Amino acid sequence: MVLLTNPLKRFALAGALLFGCLPGVAQAKWIKATVTGTTVLTNPQQPPNAGADIGPLTFVFQNYAGATTSTSGEWVQKTVKPNYTQLFGYGTGGTTGLLQGNYDASSTPFHSEGMGNFILSNTDGTNFNLRVGSQGSSSGLTVATGAPSETRNVEYVLLENGILDLVNTAPTSNDVVDFLKASLGTRTCTISSTTCLGKIQTAGEALITFSWSTIKFEEIEAVPAPLPIAGALAGFRLSRKIRSRIKAN
Repeated sequence: MVLLTNPLKRFALAGALLFGCLPGVAQAKWIKATVTGTTVLTNPQQPPNAGADIGPLTFVFQNYAGATTSTSGEWVQKTVKPNYTQLFGYGTGGTTGLLQGNYDASSTPFHSEGMGNFILSNTDGTNFNLRVGSQGSSSGLTVATGAPSETRNVEYVLLENGILDLVNTAPTSNDVVDFLKASLGTRTCTISSTTCLGKIQTAGEALITFSWSTIKFEEIEAVPAPLPIAGALAGFRLSRKIRSRIKAN
């Protein structure tokens, strides 16, 4: 019989099994928000775009606890958080419409004027605001400006002054996901000259403004983290190899 007398082999097996048994990110429940009815109001870089469709915007909210300002129901993130506490996950953006790319949640949040990435809303659905982005060249989002082949990095995307049927009762938790669970489904934003507006700030360019009319909240299962899966597979392969050696002897 061949035993694992080599300390390195024993360590490898123990480590692989440990990683394989760790809880993955897949156990977390996140909220996906899809914003539709987005229409360009002004685009100083490409005036003909006025009246064009931006295309749907997608935001993914990860578990993020803490009403960190004096405003109840407001979550603010000015620094990058670990996987379990990011306010926004990967997904914002798309491949059609004015906004192109995929928001990089690992980038430093845009924090001009003391504001980072945030979501806020009164429990009756008034004053719904959502902002995500990254100052500099690392947001992962771009829009075409000037010539069709020329693009500008997006510093932030902002939804503001929304009036939604958002939450019927105040949440018992200050976790942003729990807060949004009370508003699952499609909500209509009442558009006026001052409500349901949006802004896209690009690097070195004037604001692009748009209007939006609906937002749909869905609870989703997070994508499993690759490390636990890889650990589980490594442990399985190693155990099969050990079993084969034992049978051979």
